[in-house]
Amino acid sequence: MATQKPSKNKRSKDAGYIPIMSYNQTDFVKNRVAIEIQFGKYAFVAHDLFVKHLSFYVSDIIDVGIEVLPMKELEREMSSGVPYYE
Repeated sequence: MATQKPSKNKRSKDAGYIPIMSYNQTDFVKNRVAIEIQFGKYAFVAHDLFVKHLSFYVSDIIDVGIEVLPMKELEREMSSGVPYYE
Protein backbone atom coordinates (compact mmCIF):
# COMPACT_ATOMS: atom_id res chain seq x y z
CA MET A 1 0.00 0.00 0.00
CA ALA A 2 1.45 3.37 -1.02
CA THR A 3 1.54 6.15 1.54
CA GLN A 4 0.28 9.56 0.56
CA LYS A 5 2.90 12.31 0.35
CA PRO A 6 2.29 15.28 2.70
CA SER A 7 0.97 18.42 1.02
CA LYS A 8 3.38 21.07 -0.22
CA ASN A 9 1.94 23.45 2.38
CA LYS A 10 2.69 20.98 5.23
CA ARG A 11 6.20 20.24 3.95
CA SER A 12 6.92 23.99 3.80
CA LYS A 13 5.68 24.52 7.35
CA ASP A 14 7.65 21.48 8.61
CA ALA A 15 10.80 22.94 7.02
CA GLY A 16 10.29 26.22 8.93
CA TYR A 17 8.94 28.28 6.05
CA ILE A 18 5.81 30.40 6.19
CA PRO A 19 3.71 29.61 3.12
CA ILE A 20 2.22 32.50 1.20
CA MET A 21 -1.46 31.93 0.53
CA SER A 22 -2.42 32.53 -3.08
CA TYR A 23 -5.38 31.88 -5.30
CA ASN A 24 -5.18 30.43 -8.79
CA GLN A 25 -8.23 30.23 -10.99
CA THR A 26 -9.08 29.87 -14.64
CA ASP A 27 -12.16 30.93 -16.57
CA PHE A 28 -13.62 27.48 -17.28
CA VAL A 29 -12.73 23.89 -16.38
CA LYS A 30 -14.79 20.94 -17.59
CA ASN A 31 -13.86 17.33 -18.32
CA ARG A 32 -10.17 18.01 -17.51
CA VAL A 33 -9.99 20.87 -20.07
CA ALA A 34 -9.24 24.44 -18.92
CA ILE A 35 -10.24 27.41 -21.05
CA GLU A 36 -8.85 30.89 -20.47
CA ILE A 37 -10.29 33.87 -22.36
CA GLN A 38 -7.65 36.61 -22.64
CA PHE A 39 -8.47 40.09 -23.90
CA GLY A 40 -6.10 41.83 -21.49
CA LYS A 41 -2.45 42.77 -21.98
CA TYR A 42 -0.12 40.37 -23.81
CA ALA A 43 1.94 39.74 -20.65
CA PHE A 44 -1.00 37.88 -19.13
CA VAL A 45 -0.89 35.24 -21.89
CA ALA A 46 2.47 33.99 -20.59
CA HIS A 47 1.06 33.97 -17.05
CA ASP A 48 -1.95 31.96 -18.20
CA LEU A 49 0.17 29.42 -20.07
CA PHE A 50 3.11 29.01 -17.72
CA VAL A 51 1.43 29.56 -14.34
CA LYS A 52 -2.29 28.84 -14.53
CA HIS A 53 -2.49 26.01 -17.07
CA LEU A 54 0.78 24.44 -15.91
CA SER A 55 -0.33 24.57 -12.26
CA PHE A 56 -3.62 22.83 -13.05
CA TYR A 57 -1.82 20.26 -15.19
CA VAL A 58 0.83 19.46 -12.55
CA SER A 59 -1.94 19.23 -9.92
CA ASP A 60 -3.63 16.61 -12.16
CA ILE A 61 -6.77 18.73 -12.55
CA ILE A 62 -6.54 19.14 -16.35
CA ASP A 63 -5.06 17.31 -19.31
CA VAL A 64 -5.12 20.28 -21.69
CA GLY A 65 -5.43 24.07 -21.50
CA ILE A 66 -6.90 26.29 -24.21
CA GLU A 67 -6.08 30.00 -24.51
CA VAL A 68 -8.62 32.08 -26.46
CA LEU A 69 -7.19 35.28 -27.97
CA PRO A 70 -8.60 37.89 -30.36
CA MET A 71 -7.66 37.78 -34.04
CA LYS A 72 -5.65 40.63 -35.56
CA GLU A 73 -8.79 42.24 -37.01
CA LEU A 74 -10.34 42.63 -33.54
CA GLU A 75 -7.00 43.64 -31.97
CA ARG A 76 -6.90 46.69 -34.29
CA GLU A 77 -10.10 47.95 -32.63
CA MET A 78 -8.76 47.52 -29.09
CA SER A 79 -6.29 49.45 -26.94
CA SER A 80 -2.56 48.85 -27.23
CA GLY A 81 -0.82 45.81 -25.78
CA VAL A 82 -3.61 43.35 -26.52
CA PRO A 83 -2.42 39.88 -27.57
CA TYR A 84 -3.66 38.39 -30.79
CA TYR A 85 -3.26 35.15 -32.70
CA GLU A 86 -3.41 34.68 -36.42
